[in-house]
Amino acid sequence: MPKYLSDWEKAIQLAQPGFTLLVDCRNMLTHLVAVKKMHEAAANRLADSPISYMAEVSPTDRIAVLQVSGVMKQIGKGSIKMADIVLGENILDQLTNNHTS
Repeated sequence: MPKYLSDWEKAIQLAQPGFTLLVDCRNMLTHLVAVKKMHEAAANRLADSPISYMAEVSPTDRIAVLQVSGVMKQIGKGSIKMADIVLGENILDQLTNNHTS
């Protein structure tokens, strides 16, 4: 994952106020400490970003669920957890539409 943090940085630089983020963690497995540190570094960057709402499609691995929850709390913006990507997209769209109406 050599470009993981630089890819996050590019995405965050493109983000505008009101942008949303859908995090697909369905295939995530319990990760090692080094990987967790990369996720935490990305979370620190997201905490300062203009992203308004986040939705998390939860992993099936129970330890990974706890790891993702910890990283999401670190961001401090709150997130909506669900098991379905389409539902996540729809909820984010509704939140954005309600916010701009």
